[in-house]
Amino acid sequence: MKYLLVLLILVTSNVFSAEFEETLRLAKLGDVDAKYRVGMHYELNINYVESVKWYKRAASQGHSKAQFFLANKFCLGHGTPKNMLRCYVWLEMSRLKGYEGVDEIIKSVKQRMTKEQIAKGEELASKCWESKFKDCD
Repeated sequence: MKYLLVLLILVTSNVFSAEFEETLRLAKLGDVDAKYRVGMHYELNINYVESVKWYKRAASQGHSKAQFFLANKFCLGHGTPKNMLRCYVWLEMSRLKGYEGVDEIIKSVKQRMTKEQIAKGEELASKCWESKFKDCD
């Protein structure tokens, strides 16, 4: 039984590895959903630096889930320095793209920001939206 379990783990890990390699190949070719999935893969494997890179690539192409998860990384400081301004901007982008459930999180984030930071965040969010996610820093 023990050997069967080990064999099952080895076979499954090879399948997931092959699946990931295909997703990574598609991401490198520009597939925005694949970029998001690569970011999620790295996040699940607790490689936040890589997850931020891939989420940002997908977020910059308008992927609302990637925008939300990128905002989360900035809020928590996982894989990137903690930055509430960038957190706010990417949450706003995600909200504007239709990602549900973001409104309450934005309210919570705003409670941890000064009035000046909120004003700056709104200005940056506007610039980010108008540039189609190219000028968001």
